[in-house]
Amino acid sequence: LKAPKLSSAASGASSPIESTKSSVKANDSK
Repeated sequence: LKAPKLSSAASGASSPIESTKSSVKANDSK
């Protein structure tokens, strides 16, 4: 994976719910 950012973006676009879950998890961790 040369472009992890791009891969992450594509993953988020493909599954916005998962992306939101990830964001909430990271925010909750803080």
